[in-house]
Amino acid sequence: MSRSYLCWKMKNDFLKVSWRKIEMSVFDITNRCNLKCIYCCRGESLNKQVDEVSTEDVLNTIKQIVDIRGNFIVLQGGEPLIRKDIVDILSKMKEYKKVIPAKYFNDLKNLLKLQLPAERFGMQYKKILVRQGLPMYFVSTNGTIYSKNIEKALYESGFAVDISLDSFDKEINERTRIGINHDTVCENIKKFSERLPVSISCTVTEENVDTIDEMIDYAYRFGAISVKYSPVIMVGNRKENDENFRFRYLKALDRILDIFPNYSEKLYLTIKIYKHCLNDSYGKAVLEKILATPNIMLEIHECAACIKLKELYIDPKLNVYGCASMKNDPSLSLGNLYEKTLVDLWKSEKRLYLKQQLSKHIEQAGKYGGCTASSYIIQKDTRRQKDD
Repeated sequence: MSRSYLCWKMKNDFLKVSWRKIEMSVFDITNRCNLKCIYCCRGESLNKQVDEVSTEDVLNTIKQIVDIRGNFIVLQGGEPLIRKDIVDILSKMKEYKKVIPAKYFNDLKNLLKLQLPAERFGMQYKKILVRQGLPMYFVSTNGTIYSKNIEKALYESGFAVDISLDSFDKEINERTRIGINHDTVCENIKKFSERLPVSISCTVTEENVDTIDEMIDYAYRFGAISVKYSPVIMVGNRKENDENFRFRYLKALDRILDIFPNYSEKLYLTIKIYKHCLNDSYGKAVLEKILATPNIMLEIHECAACIKLKELYIDPKLNVYGCASMKNDPSLSLGNLYEKTLVDLWKSEKRLYLKQQLSKHIEQAGKYGGCTASSYIIQKDTRRQKDD
């Protein structure tokens, strides 16, 4: 492994252990959604039975995450902005942290001007977050819903906005995000971007992998500050196509890195790569290119949720898991917040037990799209079928 990668990894690992206890807390505040994305891990459960806890329970849960010193709190769904009480929730969250609404956005813009390579950019980005005051709030939305009241509440409570979009090709979007109004989403990106740091979050699949480089120009013109590329987990029916997909993803990243310097003064990229994508010479070459390119946040997936159990996923019924993939197996739940506090669940023996069980599947994760939880669940189901 190259010296530049090792330097990046040591600094990244130091930041992870020296920060707070929980790196990421993802909270599904509803399972209702106005779209039906073809790859959604919540898939069949969406909309069949509406699961939404009360405004009070949502806020109590968020307060518990704040009290246990979570770094990042992400509200999602379903579609989180579909809740009738969403403005009340967003506005109340302002009380849980010190907020200077425009500071984070302005600091990010100034950071982009420095044109720092990946390892230094990541360090400076995290320093901005610390100065902003943790936890950092994010809302993950499909971009179909906008109102001035929602925007005002997001701004005043210091939120960043992740808008999920697979492509700026209308045909691809309508094929992967069933029910979307592409033009409405594009307009809402512009509206949210006027005062808020907006990231375009792109789930990379076989459908859009060959067009993801085009997103940079659109994001730049629409006022977004970031584009995030996250490859879909290649499990189930996708598993057989994993090797071909990995190559296409790396080729797309190669093209992106060629054009990105033309946009990097006003835009940064977050690029997620699974470890097993870096096993060959081409993967390593793309990695070196990423590390040498300014204004890129590199995420080499190490599954903090499963291995270190430093992430939390809370479903709409207040069941707590390490990540959303675990919700497919109720035995992986740490417990429910109606029965125990988050502190109790975090310190529980079950959390340590799950860490031990899941750690046995680290080496096998590459066979299941890089997802440790998927490796655990699928292999357990396979053993059960053999026993039957």
